Amino acid sequence: MARTGDLQEGDGAPLFTLPDDEGQPFNLADEIGRANIILYFYPKDDTPGCRAEAQAFRDELKLFLGLEATVIGVSTGTVQAKADFKAKYALNFKLLADTEKTVSKRYGALGFLGTPKRMTFVIGKDGKIRKVFDGVLPMPHLDAAKEALFKLREEGQRPPAPTP
Repeated sequence: MARTGDLQEGDGAPLFTLPDDEGQPFNLADEIGRANIILYFYPKDDTPGCRAEAQAFRDELKLFLGLEATVIGVSTGTVQAKADFKAKYALNFKLLADTEKTVSKRYGALGFLGTPKRMTFVIGKDGKIRKVFDGVLPMPHLDAAKEALFKLREEGQRPPAPTP
């Protein structure tokens, strides 16, 4: 079982609300049960590694959606920085602004000196952390995240039945 700070695979994902790239509140609890979640933390908007990672998620989004997953990016920059980054590279998923670093800290996505670091969490529809990728390079963990989602599908995780 991978360990990250106090969070371990199998733990419930800490719930939070942060502003998205449009300044609207995004509440993780609203997504639980609707989709698997790829929650990825990245150091800074529009830097080479973060740009490559975001573009890779953008380009693979159709596959992630096919695996019943949504992609959400989080960094400590401002809402405006997120909006600019999203528009500049036609990103097709939400970016969240953790300007106070509270969510990044809770997920263990801050380095020793409080600097943001790159981490990815695969969260199941049940709200449990299924996979943690800590200190990842921008690109290789995308394939590992897809593999974790395929495993969830094989385990038979299904969305709740729609209510009439």
